[in-house]
Amino acid sequence: MSMESPFTKTLLESLTNRLHGKYFSEEYDFHYDSISDAKERRRGNNPMSQEYTDRMNAKRREWGVSELGPDGLAQDGTSQKLAHEWATDLVAAHESELTRDLSVALFNEDPAGTMCKENDCDDEYDYIAASIIADPQGSGSFKTSLKAALEQSFGADILVDPRINDESIDIGERKRIANVDQAAELADKLINRVATHYIKLFEKKSE
Repeated sequence: MSMESPFTKTLLESLTNRLHGKYFSEEYDFHYDSISDAKERRRGNNPMSQEYTDRMNAKRREWGVSELGPDGLAQDGTSQKLAHEWATDLVAAHESELTRDLSVALFNEDPAGTMCKENDCDDEYDYIAASIIADPQGSGSFKTSLKAALEQSFGADILVDPRINDESIDIGERKRIANVDQAAELADKLINRVATHYIKLFEKKSE
């Protein structure tokens, strides 16, 4: 059930992108092309050294993904598919721990300001994490399920920055603060924390 939750799907997307970026970094080399390198790629030539290209292609063959094209770019999505498979297997292997991992991330962020870290109450957000993953309203969105769970436990203003009412702050700055999507920012921070933990698990397993 948790594998179908909006939180898990968002985590899988993040993990896939991270794993792909780390283990198939050659597919991003073009971002650093000089003007002359870019011209070479447009002509269908790979500006990277032959030794480097051979090494990358050997790795790709070993992992069962397509070699780089003559221009040094990916020819298809096989590497992205493999990264997604890695991410899915990783999360599935730790599915029973997802709620706890999200709770720990919430504990470290402490969005409600409960002082749980100072008081070493690392189970403070267990119930909320379980509710987020269950997504009882069927929102289909991690940000929405996160916001709903926090508001249910801590009130409708939990994700409202109190500085918007601080008249000592310039009104332009208060308007900027009011336009910040606090739920989206928190969702990104939580995914980052959990994904970082899972990447470490993947790297340890791959050693």
